[in-house]
Amino acid sequence: MITLAKVLKKERRRPAVKKDAAVPENTFNTYMHMVEKKAFELYEKRGCAHGRDMDDWLEAQKLVEDEWHKKK
Repeated sequence: MITLAKVLKKERRRPAVKKDAAVPENTFNTYMHMVEKKAFELYEKRGCAHGRDMDDWLEAQKLVEDEWHKKK
């Protein structure tokens, strides 16, 4: 019979993750945030004119991806 005590004992035996373990710096959320920020910068650069949001987004993706690949 498996008891809660046995499960907890097994959990404690698992190796702890090191605090300095390599965590990927460039995650999808980071990427999306960078694209959002760049798209808004492009929007502002155009004088905040409406109607070109998709163009701004696609251009921002291109710029961020170029920057992303330069870092690697």
